[in-house]
Amino acid sequence: MKNYVLGDPSLATLANDFVWLSIDTERESNAPFVAKFTHEALPTLWVIAPEDEHVALQWAGTLTARELRTMLSDLAAPATPERASHARIEQLSKTDQAACARMAVSEAKKLPRGTPRADIVAEGIDCARDAKLEAELAELLAVAQRDASEGGDALLADDRSALYESVVDTKKERGDVPGARAAAAEWARLLEGEAAKAKTKEARAVFDAHRAEAYIALGEPQRAVAMLQESEKDFPSDYNPPARLAWVYLEMKKLDDATLAVERAKKLVYGPRVLRVLVVAADIAKAKGDREGERRALDEALARTENKPLTRGQTKLREGLILRRNALP
Repeated sequence: MKNYVLGDPSLATLANDFVWLSIDTERESNAPFVAKFTHEALPTLWVIAPEDEHVALQWAGTLTARELRTMLSDLAAPATPERASHARIEQLSKTDQAACARMAVSEAKKLPRGTPRADIVAEGIDCARDAKLEAELAELLAVAQRDASEGGDALLADDRSALYESVVDTKKERGDVPGARAAAAEWARLLEGEAAKAKTKEARAVFDAHRAEAYIALGEPQRAVAMLQESEKDFPSDYNPPARLAWVYLEMKKLDDATLAVERAKKLVYGPRVLRVLVVAADIAKAKGDREGERRALDEALARTENKPLTRGQTKLREGLILRRNALP
């Protein structure tokens, strides 16, 4: 959003209508805000009324500049059908996966290609997988792959990438290895093209995580190494490049390199994201047969996130780590 949307000149007309603020949800100093305005995805866009702090708008995920401008300009109007459907499907995903999947199929047929449809389709795929609804899953996968593969400015590359991720993960889960590899190859080509067009190193690095995932899905994790080494050099205070390198080296079974990379990441990471880094550290130790190292990494992850405000996903991850830690002899 910072590199591809918020600087768009078309948003300048709204500059005086809002106080623009970015919240780092991992910082301890921002814990009261995070506890009050809970989120499940990054980014989550909020419009908060200054007089009483009621939420005038909440949108989980990205938007194109055109979509953001329209949404903010129409803020005083009743919720659009797209926003209402987005909110309803998000609610159903927590309570009734079958209804969520069926509604996603219905809404995907009504909406034009764009961010609202992409979000609804991705959520619907997860719901259909959980509910084991094969017909709905097949229909949503077809929409996802079609929308991901088409060019144009209706979708950010970030959202096209997310659709490819859903398609690849689902095909792998269903045993369609050739289909998953074919989609992963398309996914990698999209991201390499976008990274090559990036005008700044920050804009290029936006695609690092997505590219690493695509290369791993292809069975070619080594293709991510040079890219991540470049980003670690360009952003020496960011934990993400070494954390991703550790993950890639683990996939390559280069365990000593993975250990060095994860140790660099551990020195930089802060907030609840430490869970992800220390899971990789525990996985590396496990791959080495270092049971004590695995135990230490899990203990550190649990200690550093105790009594911290966590998203639903982070809470689920932490609960899984407790079970994993308790299962160790």
